[in-house]
Amino acid sequence: MEIREVASTRFASVSELAAAFGADVFEPEWWPEDIGELAYELVSSGAGPSYHIGSVRADGRPIVVIGQHENPRSHLPPEDWCQPVELEALGATVAATGAGYRAVVHRERQRVQLIGYLSEAEVIRAVLSLKPAGRAH
Repeated sequence: MEIREVASTRFASVSELAAAFGADVFEPEWWPEDIGELAYELVSSGAGPSYHIGSVRADGRPIVVIGQHENPRSHLPPEDWCQPVELEALGATVAATGAGYRAVVHRERQRVQLIGYLSEAEVIRAVLSLKPAGRAH
């Protein structure tokens, strides 16, 4: 196991997070009803900065959107990825994991991951509601 130290900063709003990230961030307009207050965080690590927008579900499971600038050397985790018909136009992929469902979307030179959804329908709904937020153009 390798332990890496990462620096993170919390922000009060999505616009503050986007300003610190230096680009729009992608946040779903739809979130499941069983989440608490959203937290906005910028994380810096050896792989570059990423933003995390998330909360905790009623059952204690984290639910989070992680966005980072596209890295051509990055790979999807080794899971069974599929592309539901509803997400074909976006090129988004979905995988079932032991912890629920996750999706990966590539938008505006970013890789956006959605993690902690309870069903494929939930994660598809969240992906379809992803909108750039935070920065004025």
